[in-house]
Amino acid sequence: MITQPADSTFVVSQEIHQSQTTHLSSKRGPPVSNLQPAPPRLPWGWLAMGLLALAYLLLPLIGLVGKVPWLQLTGVALAPSSVELMKVSLLSALLSTALATVLGLGLSLWLHHLQRLAALARLIIYLPLALPPVTAGLALNAVFGRTGILAPLLSILGWQIPFTFCAVVLAHLFVTLPFVVATTEQALRHMNPDIALSARSLGMTPREILHHITLPTLAPALLAGAALAFARSLGEFGATLTFAGSLPGVTRTMPVGIYLEREISEDSAYALSAILVALAIACLCLAALPHLLRKTPNREFTPTKDIDIAELAALSRPTSKPPHLHVQRGLRTMDLLPGTTTAIIGENGSGKTTLAKQLAGLLTPANKGPSFSRNNVNPPPALLTQDPALPQFPTAGKAVNMVSKDPARTRRLFDAAGLSALIDTKVSHLSAGQAAQVALLRALALRPNALILDEPFAALDVTRAQQWRAFFHVHATDRTMAIISHDLSDVVELCTHTAALDSGEFAATGTTHNVLSRPANHFIANLSGVNLIRGEIVQLSPAPVGNALTLANHGHQGHILLPAGTLPDFLLPGAHVCLAFPPDAATVLPGEPREATASTGSTGSTELLAATLLGSYSRSNSHHVVRAEFAGCPITVSGGSVPVDSCGSSGVGTHRSSKECRQVTVAVEDNQMAIYPSEARMQQETERTTKTQR
Repeated sequence: MITQPADSTFVVSQEIHQSQTTHLSSKRGPPVSNLQPAPPRLPWGWLAMGLLALAYLLLPLIGLVGKVPWLQLTGVALAPSSVELMKVSLLSALLSTALATVLGLGLSLWLHHLQRLAALARLIIYLPLALPPVTAGLALNAVFGRTGILAPLLSILGWQIPFTFCAVVLAHLFVTLPFVVATTEQALRHMNPDIALSARSLGMTPREILHHITLPTLAPALLAGAALAFARSLGEFGATLTFAGSLPGVTRTMPVGIYLEREISEDSAYALSAILVALAIACLCLAALPHLLRKTPNREFTPTKDIDIAELAALSRPTSKPPHLHVQRGLRTMDLLPGTTTAIIGENGSGKTTLAKQLAGLLTPANKGPSFSRNNVNPPPALLTQDPALPQFPTAGKAVNMVSKDPARTRRLFDAAGLSALIDTKVSHLSAGQAAQVALLRALALRPNALILDEPFAALDVTRAQQWRAFFHVHATDRTMAIISHDLSDVVELCTHTAALDSGEFAATGTTHNVLSRPANHFIANLSGVNLIRGEIVQLSPAPVGNALTLANHGHQGHILLPAGTLPDFLLPGAHVCLAFPPDAATVLPGEPREATASTGSTGSTELLAATLLGSYSRSNSHHVVRAEFAGCPITVSGGSVPVDSCGSSGVGTHRSSKECRQVTVAVEDNQMAIYPSEARMQQETERTTKTQR
C-alpha cells in the first residue's frame, strides 16, 4: 500500500515552480549595466579615409622611433646640457601653464557672459593659434622690447624682459592661453544654463554657484586645457627664439636645443626629440585621465518608501507668511493669493516657462513682446524647472545640502520623502523620475514661502506622483504656489485658481472651475473635455418656441434655438460670444431644430443647435459617440444614442464617413450650456477702457 502525504500537491507544485524559475532565469537577458548602444555602421569610404589619416599621423612617429639611438638615450638624457634644456623647458612650461589656466578660466567666464561683441572677442583670443610663431615673437617684442609700447614703463621700473627667462614664459603664455580658453569655454557652452538659474532661484549666491557648481563642472575641461597648454609649451620654438633668444641655461628650451643639436649630432637630436615626445604623451594621458576613470553607472532598481507627509511638511514648512503675487502681462493681470495654488496652462510655446522665470525674477522683460510687471517679493519665489537642473557631479545628498546647508536636516528630508536609498547616489546616475524627486526635495529644502513648479510630476510613475500630489494638496496653504501642467488631474486636484496663456498673454484668469467650465479658447476646452463654439452674432430674433440665434465663424454660419425667456445683455447683433457644454450633456435628434421641436414638443429650457453630422462610433449597443460640426466648429456628443433615421444603422465599433453627413439637431440639457462673451469682445472692451483712461 502506497501512502501519499497530505502536502504532496504543494511539494509537486513547488518543484514545478522551482523548475520554471530555473528555466526562466537561464533565459534571462544580461543586466542593464552590461548593455551597450549599438553604433550605426560607418560607410567603408569614410572608414578608409579615417584609417588613412591615422596612418599619416603614425608613420612619422614610427619613423622617429626607428631613428632614435636607444643605446645612447640614457647618456644623452643625463648630459649636463640636456638637463639644462629640460629644466628651462619644464619650468617655463609649468609657469606658463599655471598662468594660462588662471587667466584662461577668468577669460572664459567673462566671455561666456559677454553678449555683444562676443564673436569679435573670440577672434582676438584665438588669433595666436593662426599666427606664425615668428610673428608672435615679433609682436611680443613690439610690446615688451626696448622700443616697444611698454618700454618707458619698464625702464622706470628697471625691468628688462627680452632675452630673459621671463620672455620665455611670456612667449609660451601667448601661444598656450587660447588652448585653455577654447576647452573651458566650450564646456561652459554645453553646461545646462538652467542649473545656474535653478541654483540662483533656490537662494544660492553667485559666489556659491561659482565655487560649488560651475568650477567643479568645468574641472575636467580645465584639466584638459591645462594639459594641452603644457604640451604646446614644451614644443614652442619660433616665438621663444625670436623674443627670448637662445641663452644656454636661461632661455634655451628643448625645441631650440634640438634645432641647434641637429647641426652637431643628429643622433643626439633624435634622442632629445624622443624625450620631448614622451613628455607630450604623458601630458595627453593626464588630460584623458578623468575620462578613463569615469565609471559607468550600474542601473539597478533602487527601492523607495512612501512619503511621510507630516514629517516632510515639518522639515519644509516656510518660516515666513506666504506672499501675494500680482502679475500683469499685456492687458490682463493675474493674482496669486497667499496660501493658494494657481495652475498655469497653455499650448506648447505659449510662454508658460518664460512667465515662470519672470515670476522668479530670473528674466527681465525685453523691449519686444508683451509687457510684464510684478510686485516685488523678498525673497523671490523659488522655481523648479521642468528639467530637474541638478549639478551632475555630486551625489544627490550633496546637491540638496547645497540649499539646506545642514547635512543632518538633508538626511531627514531624504528619509521623509522615502528617498534615503538615493542620498549617496551620484546625480548623473539617477533616472529621470529619481532626479525629478530629488529636485522637488531640493526646492523644499529652502523652506520657500512661494514656489513655482514646472511640470513637477511628468517624469514620475503613477504611485509616486499621487503621493507628491497628496503632500502638496494637504499642505497647500503653507505657501503660495504656481504649477505649470498639461495634466488635468494636477489642475483640478491641486489648484484653486487657473491662468491660461495664449501667445504670451493671459487668455483667461480666475478660479479653476470658471476657467475650465467657460473656456476662452479651444486648448482649454480640449483640456477640460468640453465643446467650445465661438462666433459673432449676425441675427437674433424671436421664434415661436424661443429665440433664434445665428452665429458666423470664419465664413460658416450656424443656427441655435434658445429657450424662451430673458436673454443676457451681451447677446446683441455684432457681439462675439462663446458657447460651451460637456459632450455627455447633449443628445442628437433627427432633422433641424424646428423639426426636432415639432417632433419632441416644446424646447422648455433646452438649447437646440443645427449641426452637420460628420460621423459616429459605438461604445455599446445603446451608447454612441457622435462627431458633428456647428458653424465650422467641431463638437462631440456622447449623451445619447444616434437616431437610426438620421445616421443609419450603426453597430458596435462601426464608423460613419464624412461623405454620409446629414443635418441633425444637438439638444443640450437644461442649464448645461454656458453662453458668455468671447475673448475678442472682452479684449476690445479692455483696450477701449485703457485708451479712455489714457
